[in-house]
Amino acid sequence: MGTSEAAGVRRCVAGSFVAAVFHRQDSERPNVLIAALLAFALIADNAAAQDGPYLFDVLLKPSYLAGWRKLMKDVQPTPDWLERFVKNFDGVAGPMKPATIDGRNFELFFVCKPHECATRKFEVMFEAASKRAYGALGGDWAPPAFYGAPTPEMQDVLIKALKG
Repeated sequence: MGTSEAAGVRRCVAGSFVAAVFHRQDSERPNVLIAALLAFALIADNAAAQDGPYLFDVLLKPSYLAGWRKLMKDVQPTPDWLERFVKNFDGVAGPMKPATIDGRNFELFFVCKPHECATRKFEVMFEAASKRAYGALGGDWAPPAFYGAPTPEMQDVLIKALKG
């Protein structure tokens, strides 16, 4: 963040947004507050836009959907909250997190039980090139269960993601 002052004007630079705040009278302070709130909203909106896609977004693409469906055939028994997500892609999910394992790129996503994300979570990892899917179901009730035959290195990444 940079600032410059000249002729009673202070410029605050945040990203590509520039706000000029005039230091004159107390009657102008509400305008300053409004300008500051607008600047914060623009910066926060820009940061949110930088999140990756969500699982329910990528499952609309045929290549991801094929890998997902193949993986979900292995998840038996399927918890009720995950079964609901499988049917309509409606549920609590997070943005994509990239990972690299043995020089290959992967995309990690999660879906979890509403109000119990820390303890009931399914991580899915798609290989970026082929969209082959691997998964881990975990929580405080048991050690993680792995699906799609992930390698030990992939399992380590999935375990870290379940805990994160």
